[in-house]
Amino acid sequence: MSQERMTRFNELLTYAKTLQKLCEEGEEIFSGFTNLVGDIWAAFYTANIQLPKQKECNLHVKIIEKLITNQEYNNWKNLTELDELLSIITTEFLVQRILTYFHSVLPPHNQLNPKMKNEKANQLLARDITILLNVSKGEVLSLKKDLYEVSAMYGKQFHQLSIKEQLQLAKELQSNPSLKQIADLTGKLKPFVTKKQQREEKDFTIHNIHVGQEISKLIPMELAKFKYPLTRLDFLRRFSEYETFQYDATPPPKGIGPIVFCIDESSSMYSIKNECKAFSLALLMIAKKQKRDMVIIPFSDSLGEVQYFYKGHSSIEQLMDFCNSFLSGGTNFELPLLKSLEIINDSPFKKADILFLTDGSSFLATSFIERFNQAKKQKSCECVSIILTNYFNAVDLTLVERFSDKVIEVNDLFEATEAFSIGNSFL
Repeated sequence: MSQERMTRFNELLTYAKTLQKLCEEGEEIFSGFTNLVGDIWAAFYTANIQLPKQKECNLHVKIIEKLITNQEYNNWKNLTELDELLSIITTEFLVQRILTYFHSVLPPHNQLNPKMKNEKANQLLARDITILLNVSKGEVLSLKKDLYEVSAMYGKQFHQLSIKEQLQLAKELQSNPSLKQIADLTGKLKPFVTKKQQREEKDFTIHNIHVGQEISKLIPMELAKFKYPLTRLDFLRRFSEYETFQYDATPPPKGIGPIVFCIDESSSMYSIKNECKAFSLALLMIAKKQKRDMVIIPFSDSLGEVQYFYKGHSSIEQLMDFCNSFLSGGTNFELPLLKSLEIINDSPFKKADILFLTDGSSFLATSFIERFNQAKKQKSCECVSIILTNYFNAVDLTLVERFSDKVIEVNDLFEATEAFSIGNSFL
């Protein structure tokens, strides 16, 4: 492997934590195992692979030689060449199979018996590498497909993610099976998010037209009149008199404020925790599209980590921390509502609206409710609550109605997509 390729592989290895651990594990068996892994990666990634010249690394050379002369490898090469992610993942799965083989044939403390290691390593060369590659192929392709879905949940096209972010997501997917389900559920909500966005853009177009004389804002009908000879003079006359129709680029007064989402994570919500995460991420998509700040306040009988998403943006680490966390415990409404007021009092969030999700009941003093409603009135914000009702939950609907401007009562959380209009004055 060239010095340039070696440098790039070492850089990728700092991101690919799973492969990094495999290299460390392999070094305990064979000194120089990481260099072998680097050459395996280069074999899948590089257009023209050259065999290592170090003749003293005879076993190393033989493994790479056997790999690149295998027909199944050449089939893989069509997919992995110049694709850093797929070549790293393929290398990871293949190296895992190699290490599994060594662990199955070497006794404990194998590092004490170099002769046996060489013997077993040569036996590896006698095995059909096609089997190792075939076993890995389905897993690699499935993982990459899942990565596309999860990146959509993250709010980006897959190609927009850096290789570091791609590898982070790959590691999370391998260690957290529920992440795939959250991505699938978020995908089911995406059409509602898209439909809502299109409807708002249409309404904005229809209801935000006035007369003026700014060429960049003229509506298509006026531009057509300018192009058509029979109406051009009339257009020029009206244009000179500031009477041509144009879009008003002034943003609407509502729908641009931050969103504060209080989400119940008490024990009774555990069975739908992935649905709740997906619903939160769908809201985050809306916030990102509308460039709105968003805060998520998880609560049970205590508060969880409050997550801030400025303009709807999040890091991979932040997103993964949110998807992997859940509180459990009892239910306390006062703590998240108090935290909401604290956040709204902060100047960046002074125009925020509150979305409150629960399936439980809690005690709230009348004095607190009055204080909460007064604070909402002063800040000109609204509180929309989603109540999940079924035969097993005892929700105090009357209590929730006392601190909410609107209550959405549903049996299934995904029936509450009306809440996606939070802040758009649909009361």
